[in-house]
Amino acid sequence: MKRHPNSPQDGDFVELGYVSGIFGVRGEVRLFLHHPESSLLRQWTRVVLLPAATGESITAELKARPGAGKRIIGTFKGHSRRDQAEAIQNWRVVIRAADLPELRDASEFYVRDVLGADVVVEGAEHVPVGCVTAVHPTADADVLEVRLVDAEEPVFVSCRKEMVKDLDVVGRRVVVSPEALGHEDE
Repeated sequence: MKRHPNSPQDGDFVELGYVSGIFGVRGEVRLFLHHPESSLLRQWTRVVLLPAATGESITAELKARPGAGKRIIGTFKGHSRRDQAEAIQNWRVVIRAADLPELRDASEFYVRDVLGADVVVEGAEHVPVGCVTAVHPTADADVLEVRLVDAEEPVFVSCRKEMVKDLDVVGRRVVVSPEALGHEDE
């Protein structure tokens, strides 16, 4: 592992999760991953570990595997002792945005690219009705959490093609059907 005196800038990095605990006595860790179904960490991947408090970041190579139940177990190259795992407990695991794999098709997106995007209703694309505040993975399809400008409670929109008509990452805009927001009569 390589230590850095300064933490990386957040815009250059994407958080994958954090070290949530220790597993066994051989330096393995339990990981909480924001997208545990991703195959990104199934092979050795260069990541940066950021401490829970301010301090030095560490560049490391990480490989993850499923554990019992919903656990994800991680191994860091060069880590073979429990005390090494204990030293990085609760540290954030991030990756350089430039090191993220290319998306396979136009229907895929990275969560970071849609957070804060304007949400507009099909047929009235010039007027934003809200913005995306979170993305929740589900077995069926990702679900966008949308904060509407005229409502206190968020609405949830499934990323199925009948609900999300266009997702423009570059333009930071999501076009949804009127039904997606309960506006069937408009």
